[in-house]
Amino acid sequence: MDLPGVSSEQVQSILASIQNATRTAGQDFYSDVMGFVHAINWREPWLRGLGAFHLLVWVIVIATRHSHNLQMVCLLSVLGLTYASERINRLAASRWQEFAGQNYFDKHGVFTSVMLCLPLLCGARAWRSRPPRRRRRAPPPAAARRAPRPDPPPASPSSQSHSSS
Repeated sequence: MDLPGVSSEQVQSILASIQNATRTAGQDFYSDVMGFVHAINWREPWLRGLGAFHLLVWVIVIATRHSHNLQMVCLLSVLGLTYASERINRLAASRWQEFAGQNYFDKHGVFTSVMLCLPLLCGARAWRSRPPRRRRRAPPPAAARRAPRPDPPPASPSSQSHSSS
């Protein structure tokens, strides 16, 4: 690739630094996720309750897949809960000693976003991405299903002469 004013060594250097940065970013992301996972005491009862709540949400997603009205109520409830997550985080940060072994709730709400909002929004996406249900057409009534009547036989020439007199 020939770019005016840029040598091939500079291009190679830029490409090498981009490759190194992406490799490092992937490793950093993995180590950050593993640090997050290992920092949480998964045996705390309230976290198990939160997991059961998310399981219940997914059961509702699947169970109400044929009812648009129920799914709309559930979707709005989930979106409302997600909207209220900032307040939930502030409340939990002020009272974490009552239900948790350590303070997971920082001022940015990372824990609440990952543990509460992310699964709920995935469920909301599943509700939203469900293809519309096709309605089956009702079968026609029995009277409409009867075979059509056969055409009457053509008139004979002798019957036409009698009718004209």
